[in-house]
Amino acid sequence: MEQMEQTPLPSLSGPDALSDAALDLLESRKSRRGLIHCDGRIAVFGAALLGDLGFDEKDDLNGLAFASFWHPSERPAVMAALRRVHIEGVVVLKLDLSYAQKRNDTRQVRMKLAPEGDLIVVDLDREPASASG
Repeated sequence: MEQMEQTPLPSLSGPDALSDAALDLLESRKSRRGLIHCDGRIAVFGAALLGDLGFDEKDDLNGLAFASFWHPSERPAVMAALRRVHIEGVVVLKLDLSYAQKRNDTRQVRMKLAPEGDLIVVDLDREPASASG
């Protein structure tokens, strides 16, 4: 029984569709936002976030490890941050886009628990992170 009449959002595919409430988190702001599963796999990224990371809106990142955007030496800290979200509520990391997209730019990534489901909301700052903060 097919009920997906609307076009899927970028990087959302497969039979495990997200709830409307979860998808509303992406639609509520025109920002660099995505949703990841609590185990660190990407659920869906909005078009602006995909673009900032060097991908096209049509690219499907569903299931890719979110930590793969960091240098391999930094990935254990990213996975630890994903676990800390459950305790601290909000965790902020820096992402060096030169690793993901080969450009000299570092951005802050904010992660917080989604209001429902086993998801984490990811927001990428629009402006580069300051060198000191």
